[in-house]
Amino acid sequence: MAKRNEELPEISCYVHSVSPLKISNGTSYINCDIQRESSVVRAVCFATEKHRSLEAMAVQKSPVKIRNYSISTKYGREDIVIGKKTSIVPAEATFDYLSMDKNITIASSSQVAADQLVCVKGTVKDLSAVKNVVFNKNPVKKQQCYIVDPSGFIKLIIWGSHVDAVEEGGTYNFDRVRVKVTKNEKYVNTPKSECECSITSADPFSESLPEVEAISATKEITANILGVTSATKSICCLSCGKKVSIKGKLAFCENCKMSQKPGACKMQWYVRIYFEKVGVPEQRLRLTAFNDVSNKLLAICDLPQTSSEEELTEGILELDSVFISYDEQTNKLIDIDVVDI
Repeated sequence: MAKRNEELPEISCYVHSVSPLKISNGTSYINCDIQRESSVVRAVCFATEKHRSLEAMAVQKSPVKIRNYSISTKYGREDIVIGKKTSIVPAEATFDYLSMDKNITIASSSQVAADQLVCVKGTVKDLSAVKNVVFNKNPVKKQQCYIVDPSGFIKLIIWGSHVDAVEEGGTYNFDRVRVKVTKNEKYVNTPKSECECSITSADPFSESLPEVEAISATKEITANILGVTSATKSICCLSCGKKVSIKGKLAFCENCKMSQKPGACKMQWYVRIYFEKVGVPEQRLRLTAFNDVSNKLLAICDLPQTSSEEELTEGILELDSVFISYDEQTNKLIDIDVVDI
């Protein structure tokens, strides 16, 4: 059975990397990192009146206890959700504060938790052209490359004012880039809050560098949307994630036999979209957007999570050219951004 807030144990932790106030889909929130004794997790705070307190805790590096919180698994990981009823109080230290600005080699990035900020030195390879995309209704520049050190290579996505800060073949210190993990890969990017990150020139490596051999089925193109083959959403069980059936005022899961409130159930989207590559009308693709990308489409279309299949279909068909990345082996849509004309 899904745990209620009061059933979750209190967390002893330190607060790190408190973001500025953010707004998405009309909702204000704050992100931060929570350092527990054995791991670092991401937290989102919708009680924006706690912003100054969180910032002070991060600056003071003092241990705290968090009570009456909840857990979100929306992005495939367990994020802590801080609300108005959540209490964050000083506590006695039982373990040491650790700096989140880890200096790492590229090979050691495999041991770093998702969303952690790190410092890494690397030489830029395969630098892409700059793309102009729309993020949270605002135009923003985006660029990607690989950074290489003697231990290996990793993809870097560069946002905003950091675009054009690097050159092909140049070596740089990338301070406070964020480690990101998807089902397909691990990479790093400059945080959306640009002041968190700095990129400075560095001396070239004296050791030889490996060749970038990113053998990937992932492709990127600019495309027009020709149609939506299907758009469906399912109400899923809070406990096991299987589809539930609505019986009166209850949602019932045949798999784990749990009855639950329909309004508390998770929503899973599945959308199939027909694309045509810009300038190459003979290249057409029918791709599948699973829940994470479908939720991004809702945000791009400025639609709430409660939207109907018809509303999402109409919103998608109103979009102009888009940048997409997809797996050409599985025809899975991995990411989508609106082109800023």
